Amino acid sequence: MQQELKKLVSHYHLLKKKMAHLRGDKEKHLGTLSLDALNCTTKLKEYQSLGEKILKTAELCRKLETEKEKVLPFY
Repeated sequence: MQQELKKLVSHYHLLKKKMAHLRGDKEKHLGTLSLDALNCTTKLKEYQSLGEKILKTAELCRKLETEKEKVLPFY
């Protein structure tokens, strides 16, 4: 009876260690994933800003085009 109890206690502690180790790994993975998502969001905002600048520049250039350039954009 005492031996079975010791086995159960040791098995319990082993499982608890495994769970703690897996939990630590998952927390690291979640942290990495969160940082990657933040970096991705930042980069996408930079791309959006660049795209908006390009569109604004194109609108300004369109105003300065001659009638011929507006009718025949490709030669």
